[in-house]
Amino acid sequence: AIKGLRKATIARIERERRQGPFSSLADLHQRTQPNTKDAELLLVIGALDGRWPDDAGAIASRTERFWKLQHLNQAAQADRNSTPSHHALLDGSRPELSAPDLARTEPTALDQLNVEHDLLGYTVTDHPLSRFPGIDWSTYTPLGELHKHPGKTLTCCGLIVVTRVVYHDSGEQMKFLTLVDHSGMVETEMFARAYHQYGLATVRYPVIEVRATVQTFSNGKGFTLNIHKATKAQQLTKLT
Repeated sequence: AIKGLRKATIARIERERRQGPFSSLADLHQRTQPNTKDAELLLVIGALDGRWPDDAGAIASRTERFWKLQHLNQAAQADRNSTPSHHALLDGSRPELSAPDLARTEPTALDQLNVEHDLLGYTVTDHPLSRFPGIDWSTYTPLGELHKHPGKTLTCCGLIVVTRVVYHDSGEQMKFLTLVDHSGMVETEMFARAYHQYGLATVRYPVIEVRATVQTFSNGKGFTLNIHKATKAQQLTKLT
């Protein structure tokens, strides 16, 4: 599922994993031989996180693993060029690469969420809305409470997770959106007039503020939001 990861690398990882677990980062690198890009994709998405049996109880940071990968790549390249062997790395005889202050370059939680979104299409380590920490949620009616307000026009906010543009019987375009916040999810609709005026906002901004009416289904077993206006979400004046 990792965007950009070569099928050949995936096949080698699966084949080697069936032969037995990987004992260390060096063991995985030697057995699967990923190129530099593939190795870094596995690293940044978190596939190389955790404790390795041969790490002597230490859990290396992701940044430390990055520099170890650079060393492994150099050793492998040297081996292909018939210079000191790749295996020399395993006994510590090759010099270490110079590295910056690793503690200051470790990715933040927000960095990781953005990488997950870019490479997987969704977030793994936290709610997708955690990618947008500056939104002032106190100004909005939570989506999980909309059932309390049938027929009312409210201001809500949510992350767009699904969109679908359709043609009305008149030939005009309208749009269906699925929005999610921390409290729930709701299906919405933008009829032709609203779509003509505010449809661009639904493309420009991943999280939108909507002014909409809670429209109960005729059978009384649910509701939708009829959007009248869509804009960029309100931001906190100062992040804490």
